[in-house]
Amino acid sequence: MSIENTIRCILREKVLPSHKEKQLTERGMIYVAQGVNLDEALGGNKPKEIVFCPHQDDAEIGIGPYLAKYYHAKGFLFVYHTNGVGGLIRDAASRERALQLFGKEPNEIVPEELVQRRREQAEKAMEFFQVPAGIFLGYDSIKKGHAREREASIETVALLLNAIKPEKIFIPQPFDQHLTHRIATYICGCAAARASWDGEILGYSVWGPVPYDVPTQDEFFEEGYVDMMRAAIHLHKTEMVKNYGEAKACMMRMDAIATVNKPDALSERYLMRNMKLGHLKGMTRQGVRDSIASCIHDKKMANEFLENCDK
Repeated sequence: MSIENTIRCILREKVLPSHKEKQLTERGMIYVAQGVNLDEALGGNKPKEIVFCPHQDDAEIGIGPYLAKYYHAKGFLFVYHTNGVGGLIRDAASRERALQLFGKEPNEIVPEELVQRRREQAEKAMEFFQVPAGIFLGYDSIKKGHAREREASIETVALLLNAIKPEKIFIPQPFDQHLTHRIATYICGCAAARASWDGEILGYSVWGPVPYDVPTQDEFFEEGYVDMMRAAIHLHKTEMVKNYGEAKACMMRMDAIATVNKPDALSERYLMRNMKLGHLKGMTRQGVRDSIASCIHDKKMANEFLENCDK
């Protein structure tokens, strides 16, 4: 069976069916770039790497310069856990953005409109980096009250790892301050522990850096690659009330100064799996959960994470 058909079978069998009265979009959708043969893109000689994204803009923020540097040499696949409805524009401060993007007041925007727009923006970002394919699991949430979605996501990710056998995957690093990002880390960790796949796992940063006292795989980038990251992030116009591109560039400069004392350098630091995440193979779900929780120094936030894994 071809890689594309295998992926479609996994999505059809493991992704929870849509419940129209509750769910905003069709689940388990796959985007394939125009003119791309997915079997050649993910089954050829190029190294295969999967980027797991809690939200539609996390790949560009998390590893944008890496994508800019290697998109032509590697076969990337993006997997989006949620449909982006959590970013619904409601506040008065976003009125200008709502009028510009949707032609209506913030309180007139319906969730379905935002979900569709965020998916379109993700597809444009994939086109920008020539990513051959992306998978939209399409869940409204993976947090508390969505245990079935988390379980389905774990099974789906494990099967994708077994089927595609990527050399490397990127997941949110467990020190990230965003709760949904930590839940996605938990999902991917449980899937990696279950899968027969044994590739490399690296944790990327979106909301907050990796601490400097843990081992990382560091990569340095020229300014041009960071400019491409900025341009790709800007494609996610619904999120542009905050300048994430400039914030990430500042974080990269800080990382370069802190690690190699080069004020003119730009560095990305990726957390290595065999450190704080432990060696995942055969680890129980509780082990994965507790390992991530140990990275959360705020007790209230740690308890919130544990509760969202269990319920």
